[in-house]
Amino acid sequence: MLALRKAIAGRRHRACRGTGPATVSDRRSRSISATVTTSIYRWDDGANKQPTPEVRTDAIRIALAGLASGDEPETILAKLGVLRIRSNTFPAEVLLELASDAIDEAGATATDPIDCEKLRERLLPERPFSGKTEHHKSKYAISAAAMIHGGV
Repeated sequence: MLALRKAIAGRRHRACRGTGPATVSDRRSRSISATVTTSIYRWDDGANKQPTPEVRTDAIRIALAGLASGDEPETILAKLGVLRIRSNTFPAEVLLELASDAIDEAGATATDPIDCEKLRERLLPERPFSGKTEHHKSKYAISAAAMIHGGV
C-alpha cells in the first residue's frame, strides 16, 4: 500500500511540474486496458476543469476492474483519487451513474424495487460502517443512484 501511495504521489508531482501525463497502472486487470492515462489539466489552474470523455471512461474502467479483481474498496478509491479534479464532483458523479446503470441491469422498477433495507450489511458484511457521517454518505449514494435511475 505504501508503494502505491508513493507511486501516486510521484505521478502527481510530475504532472504538477508539467513534465508529462500522470499514469496509473493496474497490473491485475490486464484484460481491461491496464494503463490509465489522465491529462495534466487536473492540476492546472486553467479554466478547463472538466473531465474528458476518456478520463470518465478511465474512472469507470478502474472501478469495474477493481471490483472484478476483488480489490479492497480503499485500493479502488486510491486509484480513483488520482483522477480527482479539485472543486469538481468528478469521479463521484461517474460512480453514481455507474450505480444507476447497475440498478437498471438488476431490473429494478417501481413495481419491483430493490430491497434497500440493510443493503450495506447484506452486500458488504466485511466492511463495518460506523458513525453518522459514513451512514449518511452511503445512504445518500444509494438514494442518489436510485434517483438518477428514475430520471430525477
